[in-house]
Amino acid sequence: MQLPNSQIDPYFSKWRHIFQEYFPSLDKYGAIYKDLHQHHELPCQESRTAAVVADHLESLGYQVLRNIGGHGVVGILTNGEGKTVLLRSELDALPIQEDTGLTYTSKIEQVDTDGYTKRVMHACGHDMHMASLLGAADLL
Repeated sequence: MQLPNSQIDPYFSKWRHIFQEYFPSLDKYGAIYKDLHQHHELPCQESRTAAVVADHLESLGYQVLRNIGGHGVVGILTNGEGKTVLLRSELDALPIQEDTGLTYTSKIEQVDTDGYTKRVMHACGHDMHMASLLGAADLL
């Protein structure tokens, strides 16, 4: 990783060896992103999405609490005294038909709370937020 002519480069250089040794697999988290992108769920219906996040956090050694306020997930990593870090992401998608042409385009239809069948996609990037959160959780 290179940050040429950056004011933070001296600080970054101090930690470079940690990033090089522990940097999560972009292939792994890219695959998670694509999976989440293909399998969107509307608000209050995110059971599969929550399970993907919870299962992955458990695979990393986190204590996981599921079904918080519906489909919420809390992952707890305990590593002694000191600072506390909170990472947060949203799970839900929007009732919008995806027209991106991606090979992993969403083809999901769901019934919304008013009983209408809608195409669904992560138009706000929650799929990327979740994949990034899981990558950061891996790094921790």
